[in-house]
Amino acid sequence: MSERNNRKEESRITITVAARHVGVSPRTVRRYIRRGLLSERLSEAD
Repeated sequence: MSERNNRKEESRITITVAARHVGVSPRTVRRYIRRGLLSERLSEAD
């Protein structure tokens, strides 16, 4: 198996998009990030 196949597939979404997906404000998503409640990487860019 190649190293490429062993890696977990990763994608990034913006904080704004993440907030829309879960129905909360971007401020709430940022607070969750600070507290370590989100495991996915998010981008500040909109």
